[in-house]
Amino acid sequence: MELATIRRAVLDDYTLESPTATVLNRRIAAAVREYSRYNPRVLDTTFETVADQAAYELDVDVPVNGICAVLYYANGLYYTVTDDIVYQLRLDTPYALVSQRVIEDTKEAAHVRGVLGDWEWRAGTKEIVLYPTPETSGDTIYVTYYTPHALNEEEDGYDTIPPEDQDIIVDLTLAELLTRHTVEAAASPDQAEGLERVTYHYNVANIDLAIARLRSGLIGKYGGTAIYVGP
Repeated sequence: MELATIRRAVLDDYTLESPTATVLNRRIAAAVREYSRYNPRVLDTTFETVADQAAYELDVDVPVNGICAVLYYANGLYYTVTDDIVYQLRLDTPYALVSQRVIEDTKEAAHVRGVLGDWEWRAGTKEIVLYPTPETSGDTIYVTYYTPHALNEEEDGYDTIPPEDQDIIVDLTLAELLTRHTVEAAASPDQAEGLERVTYHYNVANIDLAIARLRSGLIGKYGGTAIYVGP
């Protein structure tokens, strides 16, 4: 998706004072960041375990919005636990009390977590914490993570955003440009002839309504919530 094409489309629809090239580029970048929360790039990486080390910094050269999946075979064991197997285990085990079933389910969950391996993403320190702590070195951990879309090396476009989403990026950029007018509108009275009093709230409400409409295309296509950051 060419950056110049986005700029032209935005300026075609933006009838207020034209923003400078620097401001427009910043607003497009903000729109892309918002888009990336709903439809991020999905990349893969790997790292190797170190014996008795649980926490590992994710060493990648792009920002990490969150973790999609971590494939970790604890202690070199490969198991698959299906819902059918778990359900059959419950059928084969008599319970005198409902509370006993809850206790056994809790124990079972802890056992599966210990055998198959589990992980935790700590966004503050950009670390993946493995459970249980690896006992050996050199085991490969496979990570799938989310990252924002970014300008290509030539800085003339966003190659990883589908061309069919150009209208979404344009609308999000227009929403970003309109946001700056809400503060100005809050201090400016609505103008109408024949009124005995001056009101101040309709301008802001109208701008907010336009911003919500411009953002609705992104939400309508990629869901009502952004990505969940963490496991």
